[in-house]
Amino acid sequence: MAIQDFPANISPDAEEWKLTYNTLTFESDLNGAMQTAELPGARWSVSMTFSNRQGKAARALQGFLAGLKGRSGRIWVIPVDWEPLGTPDGAGAVSANTSGGTTLPTNGWDADIIELFCAGDYFEVNGELKKLTATISSDALGQATLQFAPPLRQPVTIGMSIRVIEPRCQMLLSSDDQATWSMSAPKIYATTISGREALDI
Repeated sequence: MAIQDFPANISPDAEEWKLTYNTLTFESDLNGAMQTAELPGARWSVSMTFSNRQGKAARALQGFLAGLKGRSGRIWVIPVDWEPLGTPDGAGAVSANTSGGTTLPTNGWDADIIELFCAGDYFEVNGELKKLTATISSDALGQATLQFAPPLRQPVTIGMSIRVIEPRCQMLLSSDDQATWSMSAPKIYATTISGREALDI
């Protein structure tokens, strides 16, 4: 099934995003000392609440959810607070082949921007949603090394674009029964749906 865009004309009344890491921990039974290690598989999850929906707006949401066929469907979800607080002007792109990690060399930005990105801003690269962990500036050549979370899952190559307008996360529903809604008189609908990042092989 092709990845579908979440309908732009169906906006949630409340939205919660969560970044969950995959870690391994071991605690000693002798002295309580703990060892931890980060493993691959950090992922985004989202919960969206839709309240007081009526008529065609309610039916459009119901139809979209039903059409996803549970966890078999894939959707692009854009964080409601995606607008950057920095000024990422230019045509940012990957400037070096990179695998894994939480830093990415880029170029193509306007030169000498003090706050190209602010910590907490989003961007998308190679279909993966990332959040800046530090405020980043561009140099005189329009170059900048981005620091972000979660780590890259797939290798990125020179020339891949950095999406800063409506960056997206590829998601699947968190369960097969998300096409659920409550109804109160006179035919007012409400539902909360949850999804998690699709870490497809």
